Amino acid sequence: MTGETAAHVAERAARASYGRLVALLAAPTGDLELAEDTLAQAFEQALITWPRDGVPDNPDGWLLTVARNQPSPPTSVRR
Repeated sequence: MTGETAAHVAERAARASYGRLVALLAAPTGDLELAEDTLAQAFEQALITWPRDGVPDNPDGWLLTVARNQPSPPTSVRR
């Protein structure tokens, strides 16, 4: 990276790719709320992991993978 902080990369990814990432996450189930929640958790994990381990070459791909790997809450808990 060119001196850009992990937080700045995460912010840029959020601004540029948030809608596309949510759409990709929601596509299999149609659950937009769950997609937004799992993506928010992925961004939170990025802000913890990236400063320590470095920003990945493909931040959007990293976020999508982490969001997809989030455990789903039981159906009875979701609205």
